[in-house]
Amino acid sequence: MTFINNKLLELTQRDARYAYEAYEFMFQALEHTQKMLGRELDPTADPNEAKHHVSGRQLLEGARDFALQEFGLMARVVFRLWGIQRTDDFGEIIFNLIDAELMSRTDEDTREDFRGVFDLDEALVWIREAQSAKKGLSVGLVGNAAEVLPLMVERGIIPDVVTDQ
Repeated sequence: MTFINNKLLELTQRDARYAYEAYEFMFQALEHTQKMLGRELDPTADPNEAKHHVSGRQLLEGARDFALQEFGLMARVVFRLWGIQRTDDFGEIIFNLIDAELMSRTDEDTREDFRGVFDLDEALVWIREAQSAKKGLSVGLVGNAAEVLPLMVERGIIPDVVTDQ
């Protein structure tokens, strides 16, 4: 028997951009992220305590990890079926849940925390695939080189050429 959360159902009727399953997934992704970070809830704990909080970026990284675990290479397809095209959509889902009082936030949490987070990561996936296949690849990434280059180096990618366009 499938349990339907009436508050989630109402939410999807108010904002039809995202499937019911996308909202359910975010609860599971939050729990997965908290486990990854050692911030699991015990049954007697107050879920609003700061020690259980995760940032937007942390939640996105946990959601990505959980999606790959659950859906493998089909994760992007599943997300698209649910109406999720980019990381900004996860922010919209989370803030819909907050507005419906199904999740909480701190004063520092904003929708901006979810904007364009994985653009660099997508480029890095392409780079890693090309490296594995020993193929040359030119990747254009819009960003400030002073910000992007250290992030690339941190992830073990040393570009042959960086240009300023």
